[in-house]
Amino acid sequence: MKYREIMREVRATKREIDIETAKFPALVKHATEVVRQRLAGLGIQDRFGVKIKGGTTSRFDQRWVGMYRGGTQFRGHGAIFWINANLPKIVAAGHDPDYDASLAIETFNAILTTLYHEYAHVIEEYARYHADHVPELGQLIKASFTDMEDFTEEFGRWLGGSMSHHADTFGPIIRAWITVLTEAE
Repeated sequence: MKYREIMREVRATKREIDIETAKFPALVKHATEVVRQRLAGLGIQDRFGVKIKGGTTSRFDQRWVGMYRGGTQFRGHGAIFWINANLPKIVAAGHDPDYDASLAIETFNAILTTLYHEYAHVIEEYARYHADHVPELGQLIKASFTDMEDFTEEFGRWLGGSMSHHADTFGPIIRAWITVLTEAE
C-alpha cells in the first residue's frame, strides 16, 4: 500500500471516530435506558446515573472504559457510573472493519457491557458492607464465585445475554437484591 493510500485510510478512520464521538452522548443515553429496562425485566427497580467523564489525553484516560463510583449508592441519589469520553477511540483502536460490526454498534455494545458489569459492583459492594443486613446476599456470592470480581464479570456477561455456568445462582442473588431495594423504599 502506498503512503497516500495509507494516509487516506487514516483520515477516513479519523473522520469515522469523530462522527462516533459526536454520537457518543446519545449512545450512552440509549444504553442506559436499555440497562434500566433489562433490570426492570428482572424486577430490579433501582436508581442510577451515568455520566461521561475523562476525555483527556492522559495515559489513564486512554485505558479505562467505565467505572462505578464506589459508595454512591449509599448517598441517597442512587449509584453513579462513569463512561470514559475516550471510549469511541478505545473501541476504534481494536476495531477491524473487515470483521466487526460498525464502530457505532461496537461502541454501543461496549457501553452496555460496561454498565452491566458496573451494576454488579453495586450489588457486591452492598453485600460487602451490609453483610449483617442481608447475609444471604454475600453468602450466595461467596459460595459460587472465586471472588467479587469473578461475580461482577459473570453477572455482567449474564445480564448482557451471554450464557453462564452460574445462571442458576443469579435468581437467588437477584431475589435477595430485590429484598434490599424493597426495604430501602
